[in-house]
Amino acid sequence: DRGLHDALTHLGVVSDWREPDVIRVAPAPLYNSYRDVHDFVQRLNQCL
Repeated sequence: DRGLHDALTHLGVVSDWREPDVIRVAPAPLYNSYRDVHDFVQRLNQCL
């Protein structure tokens, strides 16, 4: 929901909110490392 998107944004995650209830996160191999993806998963778990 929108609250999850807002919580992720507060933790520094760059994502996109789309109706209906879609949060889009798109790591790109040339810009994001394994550590970036790992950190995202940790932050997502914090919010859930």
